Amino acid sequence: MNIWRSVNDIQVQAGEEGFKRIINNIEILLKDHNEIAVPYKSRAWTIQLLR
Repeated sequence: MNIWRSVNDIQVQAGEEGFKRIINNIEILLKDHNEIAVPYKSRAWTIQLLR
């Protein structure tokens, strides 16, 4: 569940109440599972200023 909470763009797009509903529904769907595999990519960008 922490992975879902870490994705800020979902929170922004859904709004606070919408995101709470999404998280609640995911928790309901997964309540009988101890562990699930979730492929997840994280990206970061850097920039170098040339002077």
